[in-house]
Amino acid sequence: VRTENMTLNEKCRMLETQLSEVTRTSFEKVTQLQTHLDAKSELLEQQEASAKAREKVAETQIQKFIADLRVAQGEVNDLAARENTKNEEQVTKIIKLSSDLKATSQHLMDVLQEVD
Repeated sequence: VRTENMTLNEKCRMLETQLSEVTRTSFEKVTQLQTHLDAKSELLEQQEASAKAREKVAETQIQKFIADLRVAQGEVNDLAARENTKNEEQVTKIIKLSSDLKATSQHLMDVLQEVD
């Protein structure tokens, strides 16, 4: 009985040692996994913050581009208005010159008739 007890005691100690080793390695693995997950989580947060920053920069650039387009459109509209005004002035001058030419032509015809 004593030999059996020792053998059982030895087996118990051996199982306790194995259980302790399994517990220790399991705890180490859980700790490693937690560290890995923490690092992944931090990296993901950094990537998200970076993406938000890039999005904000892009939004600012788009807003500036739109503002620049509006300024350019205003300049184009001003230029078109000035060109239209110039064209209207030239049309008015041409009409006046045409009228003057018609009057001069009539005057010359009248003079020619008087000479005849």
